[in-house]
Amino acid sequence: MRTALIFFAMCFASMAHSAELVINVTNAPDNGRLVFQIYNNANSFGDFRDPIYAKALAAMGDGEYRLENIEAGKLALLVYFDENENGLIDKNFIGIPREQLALSNNYQPKGPPSFVRASFDLSENESRTLNVSIYRVLGNRGRWGAGIGVIGKSSPYVDSTQSVSKVIPAVSYFGEKLQWFGPNLRYGIYGSGKFRLAVSANYRIGSYEEDDSPVLAGLGDREDTLMGGLGVQYELPYGFDMNLAYEHDVFNRIGGGIADIGISR
Repeated sequence: MRTALIFFAMCFASMAHSAELVINVTNAPDNGRLVFQIYNNANSFGDFRDPIYAKALAAMGDGEYRLENIEAGKLALLVYFDENENGLIDKNFIGIPREQLALSNNYQPKGPPSFVRASFDLSENESRTLNVSIYRVLGNRGRWGAGIGVIGKSSPYVDSTQSVSKVIPAVSYFGEKLQWFGPNLRYGIYGSGKFRLAVSANYRIGSYEEDDSPVLAGLGDREDTLMGGLGVQYELPYGFDMNLAYEHDVFNRIGGGIADIGISR
């Protein structure tokens, strides 16, 4: 009786996961490894972590790749070319994938991926064909943007009414290693998976002058300066990120540095 129950349970589990996907891939590499991942919720899909299904297949160029025993439901598909075969989708320091990929519905987001835009419904025992095209998120030369921005800052100190506003060029560039966003610059020097290390530079505008308030006497003027340093990002389990950073006053105008530590999800 116990053997029969176990057999029945195994058969039921097999039936519940008997749906399949046939992925018709274009722009696929002729060799190496393609990784297919399936997600069933927006949180994990937004970070490309903790898929409910993952399978690595040998790349064979454009054609059909078959995934079996898929759990039915509302799903989203990620396909990526694991160029260095490390089992991870490599990212730059701000989390943008560096390796070529494709999403279901041929969705190609400009920012964090939307589960709603990429999702599709898969029924039990269904065999469904999806058409996807491999592409590089940042293109071959990265993404540029240009405009004009304004930085505004007021002093928090007692009796100080000092406020600062400056017009700056709002240049942005997101590449494989270099990220430039307005007054902030970062360059990745190590890592691309869960652990990433980068050097950073940050233009910091002054917030007060010593004669603004008696409270500030002896502190000296807080002038504009350039901060530079290092930052570390590490992906923790359950979608958490840990960030460690330190930047020091390059021109010694504020006489020190700023250290940050944070955990986010």
